[in-house]
Amino acid sequence: MNSSKYFFVSGCLTLIFLCSGIAGSQEFLTPSRYFEQISKKFGQFRDYQAVVSIDQNDGELTMRGVLIYKNPNKLRIDFSEPKEQVLAMDGEVLTIYIPKYSYILEQRLKRRSQATIAFMASTQELAFLKENYNIAYVVGPDPVPLDEGSREKVIKLKFQSISSVTGFNELEISFTQEGMIRRVQGSTFNKTIVMSFTQIKLNQGIPDARFRYESPVNANVYKDFLFEGID
Repeated sequence: MNSSKYFFVSGCLTLIFLCSGIAGSQEFLTPSRYFEQISKKFGQFRDYQAVVSIDQNDGELTMRGVLIYKNPNKLRIDFSEPKEQVLAMDGEVLTIYIPKYSYILEQRLKRRSQATIAFMASTQELAFLKENYNIAYVVGPDPVPLDEGSREKVIKLKFQSISSVTGFNELEISFTQEGMIRRVQGSTFNKTIVMSFTQIKLNQGIPDARFRYESPVNANVYKDFLFEGID
């Protein structure tokens, strides 16, 4: 081998070695580790407010309202669609008001309850996901468009159920680059539900009184409609 070829080959090998060394020095953030970071961050929030939109089976059912959450187990949604419908959880009782039928559904929570309502953006639900789902990136650890052609960038995780107690077989959750939940898409064999969170405001100092619901006096009340308390 002449000297020019030797230096060319040697230079290529050196470049490959250096590049592999750089790549090896960069820690790959695994899906589980990224999700742990998100969960830890949620645990530090005192409360938050957001506009929530819920869509079932591509328009079969649509709901929209303002959601407030207070760590660890208070939640309320005042819906504009359906108008005047309310879901309220004060840490002890779950109340759902359905004005169309003048129904109030009440469910007392078990003492150990941490307000587990399926896939609301809370620290308890994140812990539930970690225990009952396998976690992977949809694409990879880098931000991708929320939708095709969208300028909004998110990190997407997919969750595959490993437990018989989960409500959805598969989930896809999109996180903003600040670590907030932007969208949750859950799928079963015959149903897809998409929850989107926008206009998120953190640590607003929301008082406990906001989570208590005063029922209309003329509404019919049905207690413990789930038969067993929520865990």
